[in-house]
Amino acid sequence: MKIIRFRVTLGYLLGLSVAVVAGCDRRSQTPANQPAQATAATPTSTPTESKTINIAAAADLRFSMAALIAGFNAQHPEIHIKTTFGASGNLTAQISNRAPFDVFMSADAGYPDKLIAQKDALADTRFVYAMGTLVLWVPNQSDVRDTADLSILKSESFHKIAIANPKLAPYGRAAEAALKKEGLWDAVKDRIVLGENIAQTAQFLTTGAADAGLVSRSLAVTGPLKSTGRIIAIPDSDYPPIEQVAVVVASTSEPDAAKAFCAFIASDAGRTILESHGLHPPPKRG
Repeated sequence: MKIIRFRVTLGYLLGLSVAVVAGCDRRSQTPANQPAQATAATPTSTPTESKTINIAAAADLRFSMAALIAGFNAQHPEIHIKTTFGASGNLTAQISNRAPFDVFMSADAGYPDKLIAQKDALADTRFVYAMGTLVLWVPNQSDVRDTADLSILKSESFHKIAIANPKLAPYGRAAEAALKKEGLWDAVKDRIVLGENIAQTAQFLTTGAADAGLVSRSLAVTGPLKSTGRIIAIPDSDYPPIEQVAVVVASTSEPDAAKAFCAFIASDAGRTILESHGLHPPPKRG
């Protein structure tokens, strides 16, 4: 009887062991199976990689650039924009010396064309993004009629007349050309103060360091100058056309993003933004 009970007990224990092992094996497989099923059932998406491009921009774009970037980022939130403003001549020199810019927005055509000739910019990306306009700015308190012209600068009441440096800034060359065309250069040259770029020229007017100035319309109708003074038109025939040209820099590390930004500037949305900031859009190409 004892032997029989021992065999029964042993058989029972063996059966119980097998059941326990099987149960443990089933439990150990469940967690491994569940994630695999969940992964197969849940679609995955790869986030868009963010990119950064650096824009070298003419100083007359100081107030319009923020609006351009906002409009562009509404379509391309993954592309971040950094901007450096300066005289077009200085920016050209920096790009020639391999400064890390991706797009150059010049205040005239000559500088981008120079970079293209040096193979520092891509010729097939060149386009005119705006036509610049030169105006005479005078403070609100000045006794000047709205019908006045550049000849008012003969008055000794304008002790300092600000223009951008003609050697560096297209608007400075335009100002010098206009004053010479009107026969005023010799009468005012001793009272002229030069800004390194058109933005610094506008700053002379804002701070009172100059009593009048020849500046871009884009700065005169926006920012501090808009509320503190008024503008007097200068005939377009007094100075060479100011074709503002953009180009992608040849050394860019983000050519697709750079070209996308240029495409936005050339689009109807970009042209509208520039026009609202005092820059005339170029004629549309047929």
